[in-house]
Amino acid sequence: MSFPTREHTLPRSKVVVTIPSDWLVSDTQASQRYGKGDVVKTQVSLVQRVCLFNGEKWSISDIEAKITGKDYTELLGEVYGDGDGDDDGDGEGND
Repeated sequence: MSFPTREHTLPRSKVVVTIPSDWLVSDTQASQRYGKGDVVKTQVSLVQRVCLFNGEKWSISDIEAKITGKDYTELLGEVYGDGDGDDDGDGEGND
């Protein structure tokens, strides 16, 4: 199954992330097994499973090494948000 995607450029690292509009339950379950109750590990695992980074699959180690903390926090908001984010970078949502 394939979900529609959108691209989001992280402001600090300039990494272009392809974010799906949704993902499979199996992705969530695998991420939860990987995280073993650690929310941070579960989140990074899900991001790694469902997103592309500059058009490629990255390992969790790559994500941790190449994306800054503030960019990562923004990425989590984009992945877990409702898709009504700040796509134009002006600090306002898309109303």
